[in-house]
Amino acid sequence: MKRDDLKKIEGLTSEQIDAIMKLHGTDTSEWNQKLEEQKKEVQKRDDTINELTEKVKAYDGVDVAKLQSDLSEWEEKYNKDMAAKDKDFAKRMYFSTIKFNSNLAKKAAMEAFDEKNLEFKDGKFVGADEFIEDLKKSDPQAFKSTDPDPKPKGKGAPMGGRAPGSDDLDGVEERFYELNPGLKK
Repeated sequence: MKRDDLKKIEGLTSEQIDAIMKLHGTDTSEWNQKLEEQKKEVQKRDDTINELTEKVKAYDGVDVAKLQSDLSEWEEKYNKDMAAKDKDFAKRMYFSTIKFNSNLAKKAAMEAFDEKNLEFKDGKFVGADEFIEDLKKSDPQAFKSTDPDPKPKGKGAPMGGRAPGSDDLDGVEERFYELNPGLKK
């Protein structure tokens, strides 16, 4: 809008034309400011689109479905491996509480335990105690005596407080004989 165009309109005074021009200037200024803000926003969006386009190009030729399938397979393998480790650890902890007369007896019992393939539930083997009790009945010589008061043999206990031939060994002595199987107890 131009001042000359307004002068051509009959009946407008110069004060009215000045007021109209002032309003027009204010409106134009506001619209120009909004236009600049929109241009900045459009530029920002264009930059984002260009950035994302570059990132997408890096994945050209990648089979996303195969990646997801591989991820699922690895996750399943990891879960199976961890479950097997948990089960093995629980078995070792369970067998660490049982006193065997030899490592060979313990190894054989663990193999028989594995063959039994007992259900592993909530960190424990269902039926494990019954399995061990059955083993104790069928092969009692594989297990150390649970007699709380073993009787000493001979004329009395030696200086160490244990009778010769007694199966009551402390952990250090037990480990010593494990490492030196040729020595007699």
